[in-house]
Amino acid sequence: MQCPKCGTPINRNCLGEDGFLVCPGCNTVYKRKQQSIQAKNRKPIRKGKGRIALTFLILVMVISGVTGAVLLTQNKKQSDQAENEARSQMVVPGTTESQNTMQTTLSSAPGIPRTTEPYGILIVSKKIGDSYYYDNSGNYLCTVFTVTLDCIDPETGRVTRYKSFSSEGTHSCSAVLGGIGANTTETKRNFSEDFSKMTASVMMEDGSEHIGWCDENGAFTDVSAQITQQNDFSGLVKHTHPCFFGGYIYFRDLSNRNAQIKRVLINNLTPSAVEVMVDNTSFNGLLVYPFPDGRAVDDNTSIQEYYDISMQYAANTNFFSDWIDVSHCLGSDDGMVYLYDLEKTTSSYEWYNTRTPLVPNITGRINWSAVASPDGNRVAFLSKLTNGNDTSTSLFVVPINGGDPVKINTDYGLSGDNAIYGARTEFGLLDWFK
Repeated sequence: MQCPKCGTPINRNCLGEDGFLVCPGCNTVYKRKQQSIQAKNRKPIRKGKGRIALTFLILVMVISGVTGAVLLTQNKKQSDQAENEARSQMVVPGTTESQNTMQTTLSSAPGIPRTTEPYGILIVSKKIGDSYYYDNSGNYLCTVFTVTLDCIDPETGRVTRYKSFSSEGTHSCSAVLGGIGANTTETKRNFSEDFSKMTASVMMEDGSEHIGWCDENGAFTDVSAQITQQNDFSGLVKHTHPCFFGGYIYFRDLSNRNAQIKRVLINNLTPSAVEVMVDNTSFNGLLVYPFPDGRAVDDNTSIQEYYDISMQYAANTNFFSDWIDVSHCLGSDDGMVYLYDLEKTTSSYEWYNTRTPLVPNITGRINWSAVASPDGNRVAFLSKLTNGNDTSTSLFVVPINGGDPVKINTDYGLSGDNAIYGARTEFGLLDWFK
C-alpha cells in the first residue's frame, strides 16, 4: 500500500516497535486501533472486538519458529491479507479523493454482479451502522453507513450492483442522504451527475461540522476544509445540508450569525471560488433546493415549487415522486400511488383535485416510491401489507393508465432484514433506465 499523503510505499518493514506503521517518505505515523487504522491525530473508537493486529501476527511467527516452506507460505498469505485489510481501513482527515485511494470491503455484496451502466429499475438502499467517537475528547465523529445503487431488470428480476458507498471500513464520514423512497429528485441531489460521489458530513474533534462527499472507495473529500479560511478570531465551521446540482455542491453556512446559502464548483474547491447565493438566511433547517438556472432561495414558499419545463426541479412537496412529462408526475399519498395532472393546477395545494389513482385501494396495503418507465407507459412502485403474516415489501409494475399491478419476482430483499444488508436498512426506487 501507499501513504495517502506522499505516495511512498508502506509495508510491514515499516512497522515500529510500538506497533505503529511509519511512512519512510513523510514520517506520518499510523496506528491500528481495533477495527481501523487511523492517523494518530484522529482516533475514533467503537464498541466490539477488533481484528488481530499485524504486530501480533508477526510475533506469533517469530515465537513459533516456523521453518517449513508450507507454513512460511501460509504466514505470508496471512500477513499480506492483514496488510490489505490495513490499507482498506486507512484514512487521513482532510485529504482529497485523489490523495486517498482506499478500498473498502463492502463495495460489492456476495452474489450480486457489477454493471458500469445503469439499466432497468434503479433502487437505492441505506444501512446505518455504529457511531464512532474521538479517543481524546469523546466527541462524536460519525455514524458509518453503506449506501448502494442496484439495478433490477423489470422483465427477469435479475439484480446487478451499479454503485456502492460505504464508510464501514474507513470511519471517514456520515451519510447525509435521507427521505429514501419519497421525492426522487431530492434524493438524486445527494449524488453527482455521474453517481461517482455522494454527499457526506463529518464532525471534527473541536465540534466543527464539515461537508463534502464520499467516493466508492470510502474516501471522504472534505470540502469545508478546502474552501474555508480561518484566523485566530474565527468561530467553528458549521456547514450543513449539502446537495449536488449543475457541477456545484450547494450547502448552508451557519458559521456566522448571518447564515448563508453557498455553492462551489466541485472541480475548483478553493476559497475564491465560493459563491454566496443567499445572504442572511432564516429557514436554516430546510434543505437547499436549487432552481434549474442555479438560483437558490430561502423562504418557506420555495418548498411549494414543484414544476417547470426543464423537469429538473421539484422541491419537498408532500406528493411528488417522479416525472412523466412536463405536465404529469407521479406521487404517493395516503398509501396510494397517483398520477397528477399539473396543467390543471396553479399550486401544490390543488393536487388533490387533479390526481388519478393507479392502483386498487386495498385495505391494509400501502404503496409508495413510484418511478416511471423511460417511455412513460408503466410505473414501478413498492408495496406491502400491514396486516396478516406476510408484511414483506415487494416490487410491482402497473400501466400508466392504472390496472392490476404485476409483481416482479426477484431475489433482492426489500424488507431490511435480508442476509445481505441486515436490519436498519431503508429502500426506495430512484429511477428507471432503458
